[in-house]
Amino acid sequence: MNAPYIELNAEKGTFIVGGCDDVHLSATEFAVIWLLLKGDMAIGETIMSWKKSREAGFENNWLDRLSGSSRFTYEDSLCDDVTKCMSDTRKKIRKHFSLKAFVDALVPKRNRAPSFPKGKIKFKGADPFSDIRGYPK
Repeated sequence: MNAPYIELNAEKGTFIVGGCDDVHLSATEFAVIWLLLKGDMAIGETIMSWKKSREAGFENNWLDRLSGSSRFTYEDSLCDDVTKCMSDTRKKIRKHFSLKAFVDALVPKRNRAPSFPKGKIKFKGADPFSDIRGYPK
């Protein structure tokens, strides 16, 4: 698989392809793909728990937007929120010329795990969800 390198930057909430091209994702979309590529299969619950435990005063704009979002607020709509965010993320990734062929590998359908090569993914910055999920930063 000749996949491009991608970087997810938790400090800025950016998804960079090939070192320079940004896939413009909303805060909720970025959170979903961050957690998905980190291997979290309880994405909705993780984001909702994070929002409930979040302390005021973060300086990261994307985290403020995520905290203020109406998505991932109510337990009975978590599945719909995840489905909608994943669908929107897939659409945006599909529009990127370097990632068009890798949409299913990055954001698979039907609760499958991503198959994008792990060696081509770089996570930058402290994981904002590590306290909730308990996995390494």
